[in-house]
Amino acid sequence: MQADPGEFPHVPGARRRARVFEGLLDRGVIVRPLASYGYPDRIRVNSGLPEENQRFVEALRQVLAL
Repeated sequence: MQADPGEFPHVPGARRRARVFEGLLDRGVIVRPLASYGYPDRIRVNSGLPEENQRFVEALRQVLAL
């Protein structure tokens, strides 16, 4: 995962993005695909409350371990 200054974190890689997107949704974590913004291989992740961020990190670890 990478982040540009002043922007949302992105998960690059088209195949990986699809797997991460679906895996996070399956775990109740909502992220946004950025294809309509010209980034077909990335998803946007918003930050939230500490417990929401921890939930995202845990779900992301699970998805990436698959």
